[in-house]
Amino acid sequence: MKPFTRIKKKLIFVTLILSSTAGWQPMVAQTYEWEIDKHEKKEQEKQQAIDQYNFSLDKRWEIKLSYGKWSIIKSAKSTEEQLFSLPAQMDVWQLQGTWHFSEVLTADVSLGFQIEKDIPSRSSIFSILSGDDIEIEGSGGGFIPIDIGLRYYLLKDRFRPYLGVSNGFIMIRSQYTLAEGSLANGIVRTDYSFEDRQWFGEVNSGFDYRAGKSIQLNLNASYTWSQAFTQPVGGFLNYEGIGISMGLAILL
Repeated sequence: MKPFTRIKKKLIFVTLILSSTAGWQPMVAQTYEWEIDKHEKKEQEKQQAIDQYNFSLDKRWEIKLSYGKWSIIKSAKSTEEQLFSLPAQMDVWQLQGTWHFSEVLTADVSLGFQIEKDIPSRSSIFSILSGDDIEIEGSGGGFIPIDIGLRYYLLKDRFRPYLGVSNGFIMIRSQYTLAEGSLANGIVRTDYSFEDRQWFGEVNSGFDYRAGKSIQLNLNASYTWSQAFTQPVGGFLNYEGIGISMGLAILL
């Protein structure tokens, strides 16, 4: 084979390789750009998911409904015999309005309900109509606390622990009812009612957890105490106990 022919073949081979390489370069570059776009899109989606919980609370109202348990401190329980005594542990419902002065400081107004009833079984209608003597007892009572407080948040993140104090007014009432007699001689109803009002204070701690753009979940623990009642009411000397509750808040 002539030297010129061999050189010519080598040139053709090199030219084919270079042409092939040149054709792949745009494809490799485009694939690389696609991978960068995918990565940037994932980062943007991740940031958007974070941003939806990082909304501002500054100068906003919040309404919260919570439910929990409240337990009396043993020293606040009367040792005297009562016609009706409230239980040592009670259910608590609370409605709260909050104004956010800033991301870390709020003012709260709360209205609570702690109501208990003891409704006994009724006498048979046949025994009443037949003239038998009957005796029916019933009782109930509870607390209605109203308070104003401040909270300071320790973090500005999605999980926001806080410390709080409040001062308010507690209304307590208990009632014992006795109905006795017969249909022939008449049935007499007697009510024994006891009530009082006192100022109380509270310290609390807990956290809010942002669950959406306008929704927060809350867990709260509190210690409450009041001045002594003028007389034992529902077996209580004063309003003193520990509470824990969970709440759902809506931002306006």
